[in-house]
Amino acid sequence: MLHPYLPMRKLDLLAFPDRVTYLYYDQVEGGGTSGAWLDDTGLAFRCYREDPAKPSIYCGLSIELLTSTDDLSQGIDLSGFDSLLLDIDVKSTQPRLAIILRNFYPNYSQPDDINTVQHQVLTLRRGDLAEPLKIRFSEFNVSEWWLVNRDVPRELTLPSFSNVIVLGVDLRDNLGPGNHEVRVNQVTAIGELVSAERWYLALLIIWGVGLTVYAIYRSVHWRHKAHGKQKALNSLVNKHRELRHEARELKYLSERDRLTGLQNRMGLELAYERLDKESSAPTAVMLLDIDHFKLINDRYGHAEGDRVIFELAQLLKSSVRSSDIVSRWGGEEFLLILPNTELPQAYQLSEKIRRRVHDACWFDNNKSNVTISIGVVGLRCDESLSQAFSRADTCLYRAKYSGRNQTVTEETI
Repeated sequence: MLHPYLPMRKLDLLAFPDRVTYLYYDQVEGGGTSGAWLDDTGLAFRCYREDPAKPSIYCGLSIELLTSTDDLSQGIDLSGFDSLLLDIDVKSTQPRLAIILRNFYPNYSQPDDINTVQHQVLTLRRGDLAEPLKIRFSEFNVSEWWLVNRDVPRELTLPSFSNVIVLGVDLRDNLGPGNHEVRVNQVTAIGELVSAERWYLALLIIWGVGLTVYAIYRSVHWRHKAHGKQKALNSLVNKHRELRHEARELKYLSERDRLTGLQNRMGLELAYERLDKESSAPTAVMLLDIDHFKLINDRYGHAEGDRVIFELAQLLKSSVRSSDIVSRWGGEEFLLILPNTELPQAYQLSEKIRRRVHDACWFDNNKSNVTISIGVVGLRCDESLSQAFSRADTCLYRAKYSGRNQTVTEETI
């Protein structure tokens, strides 16, 4: 709650003790615009369109933002700020004013060539400056002419404020006849004194250290006070460890079938919820059931029936990919979810599984074959597991009704 009320970090860009300012205009290169200072502050200037027959290209003010007057490559780091607070008076018919920041890259820019320094600009309407204005650094763009005129690395195509050496205020081109006056009253970089992320991290560290110190204090206090109860404390710790282990085991068992080790219905539903249903990749659902399983139980006993279910589960796991989900839905029914699988591929897999089950020797007398019936459907967009199961169950019912030991897909119904 305190973070929004923390003081802001501020840097007055006009308060450098050895501030150097320059007035530039295009008359020195044959243009039609001249410039002059309005006073000795170096922050107020006038541009005048003297010769309408000559082009008016530029006229403005540049302020050096150097940390060392002996090194033109050492600017100031504004990357920790997010905005500029401007107070600029403009008396002009020119509709727009440009704010310019030049950022020096040591591996690319050259101190003796200002044109190699990245040129970033934000154009403001004259009316925007009627009152003090707050602009964000994210509003700046690297000038198109600067990018076009040189082969710059990709990283220089984005604005950077880590080493700003020049702040400029420019009246832009095509000035109208007469005087155009600009006075720069304030340019202040502002930003959070402490970012929200660091503030929250500091709170977490304080809480963590406090809780750790408190835990150590309590541990030492009780160890000295209740040394005789150390054995009981150890017993409680061990009991707590056992309970945590049991809780993990119970969670695992709640999602697993005890007989086969496969995921049970609850585990399957949780796995289904984790599927990426927004993906365009197809997913198939396969429901299979052991044919005449009651006769197996009646003839060989429930122990043998359980063995058949267990061995069928192992056969299923060995027949599918690691990314496929195999579960025991209940009784002698198994439900498989096959991501990234088209319906024809799922049909081929189901037939492979069905033949493996049919050809396997399940009993010593080798007289009783075990067969399965299978229903296969493609998972539809935004379909629930119960809806997919219902359609697969319809296909399975058709396979049972048509004589068992076969696969039926939704395309064949």
